[in-house]
Amino acid sequence: MKKILLLIFLFSCSPNEKQLDEHTIVQESDSFHRPDRETQLSESLTSDEFDKFLSLFSTISFDTLHVFSDDSGDRVLVEKAVPIKYLTYFPDAVRLGATEWNVDSVYAMYRFAYSPGVTALIARVPSQHSSSAFNIFLFSNETEKLLHSQRIAEFTGDAGDVYTEQSWIFKLNNDNLVDIITKSKDVYALNEDLTEFKHYDSTYVYLGNKSGFRKIQSSLANTEAFKLKETN
Repeated sequence: MKKILLLIFLFSCSPNEKQLDEHTIVQESDSFHRPDRETQLSESLTSDEFDKFLSLFSTISFDTLHVFSDDSGDRVLVEKAVPIKYLTYFPDAVRLGATEWNVDSVYAMYRFAYSPGVTALIARVPSQHSSSAFNIFLFSNETEKLLHSQRIAEFTGDAGDVYTEQSWIFKLNNDNLVDIITKSKDVYALNEDLTEFKHYDSTYVYLGNKSGFRKIQSSLANTEAFKLKETN
């Protein structure tokens, strides 16, 4: 399997999109949609420890944030490994991947104010073979507990089965909360010679709300301006 390098790229864009609201009907995910999008609560440490935990993440501001996982090996990330004692703030799937399952560490990346009293964190987290995925985590500043966890980018697999997922975080409507467009691609080999492949492409749209992100019909948002970044 190729050595995986991951990166986050910030840029500004203003695609044309429809105004969306919280009453849009949720679209069911297909069988190729990856798990680990459910909300889980974390146990909190002391307030002083929570502040130290948050300080691991660099504060950013942006118009559009493009988050993708890449195996090209040509970039270096600015990140900090999260000490084991702070892994209690994360969902079990993330914490166990870095401890009992011994996949890889969790790496603190960026943070920004999501809404009054809620902080959004982006971290590189364990995936199938290494920390080749990114999650966004929403934390309550008052209770110092996790409100929502969601996978937003991933690169995993080998020559016969490769999965790529990436997201764009920006404001789709007028509620002053960021929203997410996620695109993914599954590529499966149809023979042992690796000469025939089948592709499964998916698009998901999530509207931000006070406690997390709500999936809506992707057809209701213009996603043509967003193209998957191809990896090597």
